[in-house]
Amino acid sequence: MPHTTEEHVDLSRAVMRLLTAWGVPAAQQPVLLGLDPSAHRRELNRCRFGAALPDTGDVYTRARLLLAISAAVAQLFPHSSVAAEVWVTTPQLRFGGHTPLEIMLEDGSLGMRRVVDYLMGQSPL
Repeated sequence: MPHTTEEHVDLSRAVMRLLTAWGVPAAQQPVLLGLDPSAHRRELNRCRFGAALPDTGDVYTRARLLLAISAAVAQLFPHSSVAAEVWVTTPQLRFGGHTPLEIMLEDGSLGMRRVVDYLMGQSPL
């Protein structure tokens, strides 16, 4: 867990870059992060440019899980950043034809953990 404001800002910026790279629609970003779905786009844009995500609920747990998913997917596709970026929005047989993004949006941090576990080979889905 980040401890300083600078660490919070760095983590926030990394997550916002990741959500953009994955093509997560703006309306789904607060849901994915565990924020109030009515969070204004302006608030999230501030995170892209130097503000930290709110330190509420499990926002930072989710942020770390998202970065873990990104790192694991990058290992699956070391020679194709494009393949790594679209994996999250591509239906997967192991997820019953759902996308990993759908699993994460529907089940929150538990869904993110399922995706991490799958990527790490810890549990079949």
